[in-house]
Amino acid sequence: MSDNKEFNMEEGLKELKAINDKLSDTSIPIEEAIKLYERGKEVSIACQQSLEQAKKKLIEVNPNLSTNLN
Repeated sequence: MSDNKEFNMEEGLKELKAINDKLSDTSIPIEEAIKLYERGKEVSIACQQSLEQAKKKLIEVNPNLSTNLN
């Protein structure tokens, strides 16, 4: 995501749901659908990165978790 604020996973998931709901509407203009898709991709990547960071932190706290989180 392009801004310097810390990413909030819950907000990201809400935004992805809203994007999905809008894309489900087949009457939206193609230009808007493309912009929504691009934004959804950005948010999805940010969510994945956030999950990876959380996973690393959990493994740092408890190395025994590494086999269960892979």
